[in-house]
Amino acid sequence: MTIRKFFLVYAACCGLLLTSAVRADENPLHKGGFHYNEAGQTPPQGDGLYKDLGGSEKIAAFTSDFVGMIVKDDQIGHFFQGVNTDRLTRMLTAQFIELSGGPASYKGREMAETHAGMGVTNADFNRLAEVLQIAMDRQDVPFSTQNRLVGLLASMQRDVVTK
Repeated sequence: MTIRKFFLVYAACCGLLLTSAVRADENPLHKGGFHYNEAGQTPPQGDGLYKDLGGSEKIAAFTSDFVGMIVKDDQIGHFFQGVNTDRLTRMLTAQFIELSGGPASYKGREMAETHAGMGVTNADFNRLAEVLQIAMDRQDVPFSTQNRLVGLLASMQRDVVTK
């Protein structure tokens, strides 16, 4: 197992679900359509990850690349058939910026609501994370910074994986 795969699997295994119904403006552990748990990963308190990711422009660039790859991916592309990719790119960009401590606010649905009934497996979730890391590699995001974002997203696994 490569070091990258180890860290990817490790980050995916660290996710825990918070079942609170408190909204983002009332709970700093609610960001990007997900309720973080004190026992698991928590969103950053400052904008350090946002800056390390390269700010809005670089996040938008790797997100656009990411969406372009996932819709064509042999394993997970079927989940995105008929999806408005421009809207998906905008929503994911806002989500990544907000999660990383940047100046955006994700206005989409909760992750559990969005993925209910889709039949996403752990393998699908892990493939999505792998493709995101490939997109960040293409934008020269340092590996340690990639792992910080992937770690935040890994906490969403229980809300996304439904099968």
